[in-house]
Amino acid sequence: MKGNKWQLHRAGLLNFWYYDEEEFQFSGGRLLLRGSNGSGKSVTMQSLLPVLLDGKKSPDRLDPFGSKARKMEDYLLGEKGIVDRDERTGYLYLEYKRQDTEQYLTTGIGLRAKRQSNMEFWGFVIYDNRRIGQDILLYKLEAGEKIPLTRRELENRLENGGKVVRTQREYMELVNKYIFGFETLDAYDELIKLLIQLRSPKLSKEFKPTVIYDILNESLPALSDEELRPLSDTIENMDQTKQQLDQLIRDQRSLKRLCKEYDQYNQFVLVEKANGVLVAHREQENVRKKKAELQRRMSELKAELDLQSRNLEQLEREEEVLKDEEKQLRDHDVFKAEEKKQELLIAEKQIEFKRKQKEQTLEEKKRKERELKDKIRIEAEKEEKADRLIQESLEELEFLAEEAAFFNHQIAAPEFKRNYQGVYQFDLWKKEVHDYQGKLDEILKILREHSIIKKRYQELEKELGEVNKDLDDQRSNERKWEQYFEEERERYLEAFHIWQQQNKQLDLSDKDVQMVASRIGQIYDEYPLEEIKAPIEKRYREVYQVLQKESIQLQQRIETKQKEIEQKKIELKEWKEKKDPEPERHYETVEARQQLMKQNIPHLPFYSAVEFHDEVSITQRERIEAAITEMGLLDALIIPESYSVELVHDRIIRPNPQFFGYTLADLLYPTPVEGIEVTGKDIDHVLRSIVIDEKADSLISINEEGRYQIGLIEGHAPDQSQAIYIGKEARKQYRLQVIQRIEEKISALEEEKIRMIQESQRWEMKLATLEREFLDFPEDKDVKHVYEELVETRQKIKLLAEEAKRKNDRVKQELEQLQRIKNQLRELTEEISLPIQEEAYETARTSILNYQQELRDLESNYKDYQHSKQSILLYQQNLEEIQFDIDELKGELNQIEGEIKKYHLQLQQIEERLAELGAEEIRQLIENIVQRLKQIPIQIKELIANIQDIRNQINHTEAEINKKESEVLFAEQLFQKWLTIFTEDDRLQLVNVIEDSSIRLEEEHIVSRAKQVLNQYGTLLQNLDREKVNQRLTNVYYQEQSVLVEYRLTQDTIFEINEEISIDDENIIMKWDQLKQKARRIQLLMEYNGNRVSPYYVLTQIDKDIELQKVILSEKDRELYEEIILNSVGRIIRARINRAEQWVEKINRLMSERDTSSGLTFSIRWKPKTADIEEELDTKDLVDLLRLDSRLLKAEDMNRITTHFQSKITRAKEVLEEKGYGETLHQMIKEMLDYRKWFSFTLYYKREGEPKRELTNNVFYTFSGGEKAMAMYIPLFSAAYSRYLEARDDAPYIISLDEAFAGVDENNIRDMFDLVEKLGFNYIFNSQALWGDYDTVSQLSICELVRPKNASYVTVVRYHWDGRRLQLLKSEGIEENRLDQEKIKYMV
Repeated sequence: MKGNKWQLHRAGLLNFWYYDEEEFQFSGGRLLLRGSNGSGKSVTMQSLLPVLLDGKKSPDRLDPFGSKARKMEDYLLGEKGIVDRDERTGYLYLEYKRQDTEQYLTTGIGLRAKRQSNMEFWGFVIYDNRRIGQDILLYKLEAGEKIPLTRRELENRLENGGKVVRTQREYMELVNKYIFGFETLDAYDELIKLLIQLRSPKLSKEFKPTVIYDILNESLPALSDEELRPLSDTIENMDQTKQQLDQLIRDQRSLKRLCKEYDQYNQFVLVEKANGVLVAHREQENVRKKKAELQRRMSELKAELDLQSRNLEQLEREEEVLKDEEKQLRDHDVFKAEEKKQELLIAEKQIEFKRKQKEQTLEEKKRKERELKDKIRIEAEKEEKADRLIQESLEELEFLAEEAAFFNHQIAAPEFKRNYQGVYQFDLWKKEVHDYQGKLDEILKILREHSIIKKRYQELEKELGEVNKDLDDQRSNERKWEQYFEEERERYLEAFHIWQQQNKQLDLSDKDVQMVASRIGQIYDEYPLEEIKAPIEKRYREVYQVLQKESIQLQQRIETKQKEIEQKKIELKEWKEKKDPEPERHYETVEARQQLMKQNIPHLPFYSAVEFHDEVSITQRERIEAAITEMGLLDALIIPESYSVELVHDRIIRPNPQFFGYTLADLLYPTPVEGIEVTGKDIDHVLRSIVIDEKADSLISINEEGRYQIGLIEGHAPDQSQAIYIGKEARKQYRLQVIQRIEEKISALEEEKIRMIQESQRWEMKLATLEREFLDFPEDKDVKHVYEELVETRQKIKLLAEEAKRKNDRVKQELEQLQRIKNQLRELTEEISLPIQEEAYETARTSILNYQQELRDLESNYKDYQHSKQSILLYQQNLEEIQFDIDELKGELNQIEGEIKKYHLQLQQIEERLAELGAEEIRQLIENIVQRLKQIPIQIKELIANIQDIRNQINHTEAEINKKESEVLFAEQLFQKWLTIFTEDDRLQLVNVIEDSSIRLEEEHIVSRAKQVLNQYGTLLQNLDREKVNQRLTNVYYQEQSVLVEYRLTQDTIFEINEEISIDDENIIMKWDQLKQKARRIQLLMEYNGNRVSPYYVLTQIDKDIELQKVILSEKDRELYEEIILNSVGRIIRARINRAEQWVEKINRLMSERDTSSGLTFSIRWKPKTADIEEELDTKDLVDLLRLDSRLLKAEDMNRITTHFQSKITRAKEVLEEKGYGETLHQMIKEMLDYRKWFSFTLYYKREGEPKRELTNNVFYTFSGGEKAMAMYIPLFSAAYSRYLEARDDAPYIISLDEAFAGVDENNIRDMFDLVEKLGFNYIFNSQALWGDYDTVSQLSICELVRPKNASYVTVVRYHWDGRRLQLLKSEGIEENRLDQEKIKYMV
């Protein structure tokens, strides 16, 4: 498409200024407007350019001097004093044409103005090849008057072949889209601004070299956002990665602190449960042993009971014998005395026993006295300690209250100090602390919610930013794909026009071409390819039908001709195969003769049975055969008379021979055929039956002139060329003649057929050409692919826009929640003198929790104090009672001592009396019996008591056994429960035990593992308790929760036992409660990748993530400086610099080629700047390094480049930080990496015989007007050319000049036109003096505007310069006679 650029082809004005309807034709895209002052050349040019390029109508753009006096409304309505018009609608348009094809495109604007009212504007484009004035009119005729179309009427006329927009920006986008194809509208706008500067350099006093440098610098293409996107994205990603890394490191530190306390907690809980397992195991074994001991004791008691029962029976028998013997000895005095003695002895024993009891009681009382005195001393010490602890607690509470900002402490603490010696209730104090803690918890909850929502808000804002970034990227892609689509659509449209022009058979009407072009302009959006091709298919079918009809008709004629040939060939074959020719016969006649053959009836046709005599002349022969033929005798059958035949569909000659007359026998003779029983005689009779020259009613006659008579019929035979059938030779010659005629006919038919085939082939070629042309219709593969990409991108944009809306709504919701929470916080914290920060309230909450604990300790110490005080009073009372009892016991012991002495005296008297009686043997016997009888009841009683005791023991032991069975059962249950809770905790794998890492479920292995845990962590049980580790973990949990908020850290209680036991045993209940208390534990869980996991797992993953982020950061750093800066952005910068240098070289070449009349020449340099700071490279060094292959760079060079760009990026970040707002990092990097600022332009001039010097502003001011113009035009043209390089390949390079080259002499003007020609510009120039008829101008359309004496109309005189001669144009074309330039000037 680059070689087939758009060119300015026509410009038109309708109802504008003093033009009713005017067109200006361009020649090769060039137009020169000339005329005297006031003729309207500037108005006309400035109304077309740049107005029709961007639709902007501001007054300063309509005046080359930049004033705001001229307004578009004035141009449209006309000057108030000259025309009386208050309302008007007008049109301005530019028609573009492809250089190599008949493809047209028109852009224009419609204007409707009313005086003292805003002007209405609309812009339009026509892309379906319709041309204004030929295919479409911008006005309608009403009563012979041209009424310009309204906007809506124009829309209706354009239909799908164009587009109408209402705003200037939309029109600017249309022109850029269809004509120029700049990547961004800003780039297109920069071009327009440059064209305005270029339009009138001679009139601007501000033009000087420094201004030109700025223009040249701005004309170089900047790095686009898309080109810098990888760099800025990578830097932002690196910053984001660094932020993520910093956050991960903060999370890691926080997690380590959390895991440290969690470690100790887990170790303590596990070792506590391991200890519980081992204690329960020991208790289970002890209970089992005690049960076994009781069972053994039961067996012993039962054996003892049996023995004692037997002893009882024996004693009862012995008592009965002794009683009989006692009865015999009872009346003896010795017996009585002995009996008395025994009574006294028993009484003595009893009183001794009583004394011992009292002594034991006395000793017990004395022991208790000593114990009470010790207890009083201990409680006094406790009281003192508790009082000291109370004071310490009060001091700690004072400190914690200040930390927690708990000001109620100032009321509660003094009140406690006043009352703690007496009774003090802590309920109110604890309630105040509890309420304050609840308030802190509520504030903390809201603060955490605030942190979560704020983080969520930031994340959502970040996500929204990312989505918007993706949306911007996709919109950028959309613009890119739209541009690609426009280019591909233009290529497709151009391909259609080329295809259409190349067609020979598939010729389309102008209407069809416009329709297809219009539909291509809306391909896919409104028309699928099938509908676009519909007019072509319709035309194809029409042409195809015509061609096919002709072809089919020809083919049918060929087939008919072929059939004729085939028939003739068959006929020829038949004639060649025939021995003799035969007359034509009816098919029924043929069948009849076949029947005769089947019936073996001999027969011969007449002509084959006879032959002319030699003397019969040819004429006679012809006449006779003709007459015989007419008579019907020629093919009639001769059958012997002996055969009787029934005649059917045939003729038979019945002979009636005339033997004496002149008959045919005189001219013909018989020629019988061998094998047929028709004899010569039979034939001769037939011949003699036909008379010659004789007429008789009963006879058949014939004469030699061809006359004949058959009965009533008389006739004369028509002439034949010769005798054909009668005679072998005649038949032979006839056969040869027929064969020759048939062959000649076949040959003629063949030639005719060949001509038809050739004609058919020509039609087939036309059909094939038609088919090929139809099939060669340009494929839409490329444009369809781009469109599909565009549709896909738009779908992505739609989805991203919806997502952005959703996220934006969520951001708004989160913002509203943040505001609501802030209001809540203000209300809740109004009376609390703490900064509204989560850390401050975390500290306060920790302090208030410690305060609560300290208050509990104070309460406990207070209770201990009060308990010790009460205990001392109680112990003193008990001591007084004990001392009283001791005194009482000492008195009772004195009385018992007197009674014992009395019993000793009585026993002494009885012993003396028994001695006096002298019956020692009797006395001894009686004594033994009596003693024994007294012993036996006692022994029986003792035995009974023992038996009863044994029985009681058996019952007790049985009860104990039953009890032990319950205890064993409970101990086993308790042990199993401990095993379960230990195993559950161990399965969490929160503690690393040195040995066996596998967790086995066998009882002995669990016990063994519990021992391992106890051995490894048993010291924790000596230094810590559950409450302390719980408190430490809770404190660190709340401290770190705010840091780890995104992980949703939770603290849950697990392994709680809700079962209750129904055993009424305090010891068992206590053990069960201990189990329940120690079974439950705190479990910390965090959210990671959607799963709830332990902090250890998160810490491990964060460690990995940190390493990964470091690797990513390092990789991105390498990618930034190697891949992106060197290979991506560096390559683009390198290409931009190379292109700029080539461009500068081209400018210098163009400058050097200028042949100025004064010998003044110009040159320009684009000089690299030096570095601003030490860390950065000079531009020359940097460019030299960037031009090297990055793979071949030395480490030192790579470091220099890296340091340079690191410095640039760091400076960009610093500048952004200093500004704080208004710009993005992307914009700052774009500014820092703007290669145009690395160089500076410098103009030089040289006069003949003088050295080259820098063109400073001061030197520039010393130049003449023409020299200034020369110095300005070349750089400005070059700047415009550079800008156009950023447009689409097929874009026209359009410029305009007001009073072109004014002040420049003829020779230099010629040179300027040469420069314009070489740069390939389309242009509109205006001038009062120029004609443009220079040999450096290949072609030029020249329009002389004539407006006499401020008239309300303008006349246009048209000329054409073809590079060799200037010609005046008539309305119908070019005047053939060459006009002398001076004459033309004179005429004008």
